[in-house]
Amino acid sequence: MKFSLFLLAVCAAFARAHADPKSYEEVFAPTIVGIPTADAVMGLCKMPDGKIRHYNYGGQPENAAGGAFSLDVSNRMYIESSDGGFTWEKRQAAKGEEFGPFFHPESGRYFNFLNIGGSAWFLDCGEDGKCAKKSQICPWPLEFNAEPLVVGKRILMPVTLRTSSSQKSNDFVFGAIFLITDDFGKTWKKSGRLNVPHHKAGGTHMGTRWNHDAMEPSAVALKDGTLLCLLRTSLDNLWQSRSKDGGMTWEEPTPTPFYGTCVMPKIGRLSDGRLLCMWSNATPLPEVRGADGVWEDVFTNRNAIHAAISEDDGKTWRGFREVLLDSRRDAGDFADAYGADKSLHQSQFIEVAPGKILAAVGQSGLHRKLVMFDAGWLLENSRECDFSNGLDDWSVFNYKKGVRGHCAYNRIAGCSLEGNPDSAGKKCMLIKYEPDESLVSDIRGAVWNFPAARKGEIALKAKFNKGFKGAKIMLHDRWINPSDEVAESLALASIRLPESLGDGSVRDLRLKFDAGAKTARLFDGDKKIAEAEMGRPAPVGISYLHIQSEKSPGDAGMLLLSVSEKGRP
Repeated sequence: MKFSLFLLAVCAAFARAHADPKSYEEVFAPTIVGIPTADAVMGLCKMPDGKIRHYNYGGQPENAAGGAFSLDVSNRMYIESSDGGFTWEKRQAAKGEEFGPFFHPESGRYFNFLNIGGSAWFLDCGEDGKCAKKSQICPWPLEFNAEPLVVGKRILMPVTLRTSSSQKSNDFVFGAIFLITDDFGKTWKKSGRLNVPHHKAGGTHMGTRWNHDAMEPSAVALKDGTLLCLLRTSLDNLWQSRSKDGGMTWEEPTPTPFYGTCVMPKIGRLSDGRLLCMWSNATPLPEVRGADGVWEDVFTNRNAIHAAISEDDGKTWRGFREVLLDSRRDAGDFADAYGADKSLHQSQFIEVAPGKILAAVGQSGLHRKLVMFDAGWLLENSRECDFSNGLDDWSVFNYKKGVRGHCAYNRIAGCSLEGNPDSAGKKCMLIKYEPDESLVSDIRGAVWNFPAARKGEIALKAKFNKGFKGAKIMLHDRWINPSDEVAESLALASIRLPESLGDGSVRDLRLKFDAGAKTARLFDGDKKIAEAEMGRPAPVGISYLHIQSEKSPGDAGMLLLSVSEKGRP
């Protein structure tokens, strides 16, 4: 009976994820409800009349010719929803008309920040959200990449500084600061600067990542009055800092347990007091020889956007779930297609109803989406896949050699959807090594996310074809590229599937893991066939299954028929 109820709950959640919701009651798992008009930065807002809008500023606006990168906001096109975010219509503001997406409860007024004419401005938008006054903050440009934080009368605007450090093109020193006003924009103060160490070549890296110190800060006020700021860095993790004086001075930044390299974090508080964080919980491929830290050779970790939720003011977090996978992650023209920055690392979210989140995600018109989900979805403790929705839940791509376009590779799908040989009408996934010198790495891999757990069990039903040449099953606490040749060195645990499994039979494998005991054990039916010790702690638990082929020519491969996971946070 308990199993039947569990199965019904899973099926219901799956149906809600793929339905076309018309009301908040129908929203649970992430559902795409629209396409933002520009990169997901700070264009999403709820207006005084309850309508929801997304403005076209923040980079690569839809009205830019050919989708070219532009920060020109002279054409104020936006989209608007009158039904809570389920349907959208295009609108055109009058020339010169501006709106305030941000609300200041102390004064009851809306406001905005813009770069106008090469300098930073504050816009007083009144009680109706229409901006009538503007005042210059400073005569130099700033990068606005996050929503302001309002604490009582105080408005803190997180910004990125960018100053040239040499004559090299695109050689910049970055840093994060906050612009602060206590009188609704009449006067301004500047906080201390936040920086983090540079990335250095070494280990798996033959070159140096694009070094930008710290940028794209996002902040929230904790219940004890402390301010918490998350920072994008060039290192393996997001970094954090705290302020105890309202944002004027900040503690020396330290790493968070959240992975994320050169990706934007967003943190905010929901109406019930919980904290929500969105970012790309992902690690890129190792840096190639010649990468000198001046500019990024290629971004290889921006294919998923994640969310986590905290019920204890940031002390612990749950979820670490993929809110969205890039719909073009396998695209053969990924790099060649229009748009400058691509994929999903940028996000912005608002709460449209209690516990219901509307998030703008991504960059470039071919990639970005508006996604709605229930915060309770992050608290689930199970997931399953039978490939009835194809490979929608998986990352399986390989990169074609040659950086093209802006910081990108073209791709291929490295694993394929096949008919299930033992169940007519059903599908499965073939993981099979195929040599291909045109690829950055020709290892074939498949990456699948589940709710973060410290202890749990993954069930895999698989058919190992005769001629199977072996594979690895890895557990991760972040998204790793499917074909990453150093994935095993980054894994919490790795277990090899031996060639002896390749007898053409279907096997029910169970992978039991326990981060507390630092063990992972693989069973074939009731027989334990392998065990691995976790080489490092997993402070936020385990949230990824990664299956990767061995690099063995002549491999007949394995057919993954289904996978499910049930864990405990």
